[in-house]
Amino acid sequence: MRIVKRVLLGLLICLLLSGMTLTVWHPVHAQEIGTHYFSQTGHWVLGNFWAFYDGTPNASQIYGYPITDEFTDVAVTNKRVQYFQRAIFTMEDNGTVKLAPVGVWLYEEAQVEKVAMPTDTPACRTIPSPYGAHAICYAFLNFYDSNGGFKQFGYPISDFVKEDDLYVQYFENARFEWHPELSSDQWVRLTDLGRIHFDILQDPSLLLPNTNGNATIGDQVELQAHAYVDQAVIKNGSSQKISVVVLDQTLQPVAGARLSALVHLPDGSDRPVLLPDTNADGISQNTFNVDGLTETQIVDVEIVVTYSGQEARTATWFRIWW
Repeated sequence: MRIVKRVLLGLLICLLLSGMTLTVWHPVHAQEIGTHYFSQTGHWVLGNFWAFYDGTPNASQIYGYPITDEFTDVAVTNKRVQYFQRAIFTMEDNGTVKLAPVGVWLYEEAQVEKVAMPTDTPACRTIPSPYGAHAICYAFLNFYDSNGGFKQFGYPISDFVKEDDLYVQYFENARFEWHPELSSDQWVRLTDLGRIHFDILQDPSLLLPNTNGNATIGDQVELQAHAYVDQAVIKNGSSQKISVVVLDQTLQPVAGARLSALVHLPDGSDRPVLLPDTNADGISQNTFNVDGLTETQIVDVEIVVTYSGQEARTATWFRIWW
């Protein structure tokens, strides 16, 4: 059903685009008041959209970088919109900028698994809403309160659930991800829902950098690295697989990046793991043996990525079990 919906939406877009032209705003001068050019992705944010972005604390963390310029959205809203990595800005007729409920749009098709978690605790807050009563708990609640709460994320529309091997919670305008393998200040991350929604419905040409106004994307690549293990829980004496994905600032795969990995064992020793250079899809993978460890111990894996003079670091972890 999910695939059928996407196919039908794709056909609808083709029909609409055959008779309509996407209008993209192209600024003329890089120093125009109320504008900002993001060299990380090669796109402008202008006027009311820039005022909204610039007026939001931690905007780069909450929204990410723009992945398109401003354009008229004929596929969904028929309004002026701009896509960011983790959000979609929409403009009302009176010029007011709002956040599109991209969390609602994508949760309707999400394949989630319910997770049993006690919510009768001061560390949780249950919020009645048009989507039912859902609790926000622990690190998610702290992140919610510290980054704008309802004004920024809207109502919770799901409980704490599991999707794509991640523990997540959906809100009207966002999806929170739980990453206990990272440092405590990064336990909660926001999913790139803006990019996911764009890939489903919009014209890929809108992702192309806009170099009008004497602005260009920087020559240096800004690396983004993400690491995963094949099994979060593994038996002692088994084989574990590490996968690393490397992207640039425009979210394109980086081929030929060099990687080094260290497995930090519970006894304090380190074990190097060889990882090949990334392939054309920006992916590097390798398998190593896990032995000589005790059940319940946690193994940390640290990866360093280098490319064209730039460096990025990422990490993952897994647990030894019976």
